[in-house]
Amino acid sequence: MDSPYRTWEANPGLATHIEAVTDLRVLLERELRLGAWECERSLAQTSPSRSDSRPHLPDAVLTCHGRIAVEVELTLKSRARLGTIVEQLSWDYDSVWYFAPERLRPALFEFAAGAPYDNVTVHGYPPDRADWQRRVDLDRTFV
Repeated sequence: MDSPYRTWEANPGLATHIEAVTDLRVLLERELRLGAWECERSLAQTSPSRSDSRPHLPDAVLTCHGRIAVEVELTLKSRARLGTIVEQLSWDYDSVWYFAPERLRPALFEFAAGAPYDNVTVHGYPPDRADWQRRVDLDRTFV
């Protein structure tokens, strides 16, 4: 079967991250039906190559009531890099959703508060499925 994506060798260090992004996709796109999911590899197909000055690509974009950049942060990047990424994503997307374990959330809250727009939110990872279902149910009662 032909694929539009180039093949790559899996990095064992990224396996946990890939699993986390996949679990989030199953919850947000499939179970809660929040919108259409576009993965990072698909986004890369329409972005300049890494050799050019390509902006940071989120782990995914969820399209529902605008374009939401989705980031799963399992290890904290340097403060300078994280600040640059949060600022850029805040400018480029309607909303930015970070999902991170408790130990990383204080730093992410700090950067979210300093984003150029008030559009960056930080959520727990793994996400509480029951809590997200309640949010969706409540939101749909007002639509």
